[in-house]
Amino acid sequence: MFGKLTVFVAAAFAASAPAHSQAYSLGALGSGAPVTTVGVLTGGNPSDVVTFSLASSGGVSASLQNFLVAIGGVSYNLSNATATFYKASDAGAVNIGTLTTAATQNFANLTSGSYFAVVTGVQTGNSGGIYGLSLLGASNAAPAPGPAGFLVFGAGLAGLAMRRRRAARSIANVAA
Repeated sequence: MFGKLTVFVAAAFAASAPAHSQAYSLGALGSGAPVTTVGVLTGGNPSDVVTFSLASSGGVSASLQNFLVAIGGVSYNLSNATATFYKASDAGAVNIGTLTTAATQNFANLTSGSYFAVVTGVQTGNSGGIYGLSLLGASNAAPAPGPAGFLVFGAGLAGLAMRRRRAARSIANVAA
């Protein structure tokens, strides 16, 4: 799905990032439902790499959201979260724009090919920071779901965190 060049360029960005970096592949974007990835950034200056492609020329609508989750003494939060978008090319990576937290941006007049976004932020929660990046490809990029659309993801993440914490307590009680 992605050419060797895209994998190489994205791997170079991931290799230069802190040890906690993750790489996510969203595949080919279409004009149907948006594709969303949710990631956890940890470390002093974390980053993740998200790859995607466009089968035909058009645009991409992107939305980035930070999730503040705090349960007991465990908290997840980011400050200064951004997603910087690049087109992979034979000459390397070409910057096409940057998206900030709680914003939606349309990147228009893009050619078909391979792209990637580097998501960065500063961890302010004691267990990391959770973000959601939503992308929608279209010939005329329509807005991707903004902060209201991420509310569902935030609620789900909070539920998972609570479930994990209860399971840890249960194991601790059995061991005691």
